[in-house]
Amino acid sequence: MRLVSAFALCLLSGCYAAHDLEGAPTAPPRDGAVSRDAGAPGVRDAGVVDPRPRDSGVVVDPGDAGPGAPLCGSEVPRPDRSACSDRTRECLARCEDSDCDIRCLERDPACFGCVLQSLVRCVNARGCQGNWDGLTCCAEGASPACQAGARRGDPRACVEECGHALMPFEACFVAKQRECGGEVNDDCGV
Repeated sequence: MRLVSAFALCLLSGCYAAHDLEGAPTAPPRDGAVSRDAGAPGVRDAGVVDPRPRDSGVVVDPGDAGPGAPLCGSEVPRPDRSACSDRTRECLARCEDSDCDIRCLERDPACFGCVLQSLVRCVNARGCQGNWDGLTCCAEGASPACQAGARRGDPRACVEECGHALMPFEACFVAKQRECGGEVNDDCGV
């Protein structure tokens, strides 16, 4: 449970470079229509997006989580249980506070990713999916790094481009994350 609490602190306060959002670009004004397009800043939303494909590119199975799969509204996949090394598990077992937990995880990026992915998946199942959708819809029109982060359940890659959508998710994450300790243990073995 301490590990889960440490992650909320890390996500909110500094496992990524925090940035002041004052003066940051904002989303274009909305006309109330549901949209999945990125739109250019300052341009009104074009309305409901035609669900038919617009190009002759590869049609991607909606269940596919590959680079061509839609991000907006997607669920975070279950992480790879083998991501956490025995060394990281031993380090975590010796920890007595959340700062130590974070130091152990930062030395093992694959395990850190597993824990974060498991937490995001868990909080989404407990009511944060709508907030996650806001972040993934923003990520869909963002850089490849932000898109890759969103696909693996790591919102830190989207701080610069989607900070406005990250804040509501973080608030929900903090409210729900304490319910996820058992799931993180099952998913990542920590």
